[in-house]
Amino acid sequence: MTAANPAPGDTPVDAAVARGPVLRQLAVVFLGLLLGLVAVDVAIGRFESAKDLSDKGMLVWDETLSWTNRPGFEGKKGRISSLGLRSPEIPDDAPSDEVRVLGVGASRTFGAGKGGPTMSEIWSHFLEELTNSKLEGNWRVLNGGVNGYSLRQSVRRAIQLLDATQPDLVVVFVSPGRQLLLDPSSARNITQLPSGRLIPKDVERVVPTPLMEPVAAAHGFLLENSTIYSRYRSQFTGKGTIESSHRKYVISARKPPPEVAVMIKDSLNELKILAKICDERGIELRAAILLEAYQDSEMHWDTYVRNNASMGAPPLGTPRTESTRVLTKEFAKRGVKSWSMNDAITLIGTRRNKFTCDDAHWSAAGHRVIAQHLLNALTSEGLDERLLENRRKTPR
Repeated sequence: MTAANPAPGDTPVDAAVARGPVLRQLAVVFLGLLLGLVAVDVAIGRFESAKDLSDKGMLVWDETLSWTNRPGFEGKKGRISSLGLRSPEIPDDAPSDEVRVLGVGASRTFGAGKGGPTMSEIWSHFLEELTNSKLEGNWRVLNGGVNGYSLRQSVRRAIQLLDATQPDLVVVFVSPGRQLLLDPSSARNITQLPSGRLIPKDVERVVPTPLMEPVAAAHGFLLENSTIYSRYRSQFTGKGTIESSHRKYVISARKPPPEVAVMIKDSLNELKILAKICDERGIELRAAILLEAYQDSEMHWDTYVRNNASMGAPPLGTPRTESTRVLTKEFAKRGVKSWSMNDAITLIGTRRNKFTCDDAHWSAAGHRVIAQHLLNALTSEGLDERLLENRRKTPR
């Protein structure tokens, strides 16, 4: 006997009942796939975190910096803090009115070098001792240096650390040579917006200007929370190179080649962004200009320019300290005050066997020289008194 067809207007109850379990099953499958994807993402993240970029495990990959110090890494020369600093942890009970100085830069700032100093023998430790023994108030000096960094990387590192360290003064150590000014790292493929947010250049090219900030915020959220997305983005991030004709470049009064000019402008403009952010937060900013190791004496400088004319070194006869004047002028254009460390580097050049550990990086004695000159720069403009007064007015 054949079932009669339902009359028009009748409700197909059996079909509705059948559809309900199917939809629930699909929802369960979708939820399971989502949870599985999250689990895979977390597992990849744990695997990636175990990898490092150096044979000793101190450096780890970072999407926007290319690499950075591994938080908590312990080596023969000391322990990297939970913030990735070559400094002791900031205690929870730190005085609310203490003045904090944050320094960022490359390997000399970090305190590297074969046979180099321990954490208690670097400029930041000595400067903290000097400020607490010779000045009023409580002082803490934090070393945010990372080996191999460019100016662009140092600036971004400083911005990353502002919230966690709450500095009263940021000191960016800058040298006039290729490593600091011409950034060959993958960080060059990312643009820093005026807010300090970062956005990949390939994304920036297709996003309308009004949407740039929210897109950059979304991109940062994904990078921080999704390993899969980070791995996907890394496909668009090359390691970068520098033309051989620029590999020994040192800035001077001479007009740079177009490619070099673009890289220098980009780096200096990122320093300008840091200056803007510091100004908005009431943080002082100084650029400490360190002559390169081969500029520490007339003899070393003359040898350098003679041997590297074809790779970007200034012409023979260029004054050894001309680069300091050029950088000081460029920083001033962008509202950044600078400290010349020429006397300190020249003193180091008088006795390399005493003040350096490998003819380039400073020994403990060299770090003492740098710390003393930083203290002199700090006090010569009365900055120490202003910082202390401001912090006492607005304790943490």
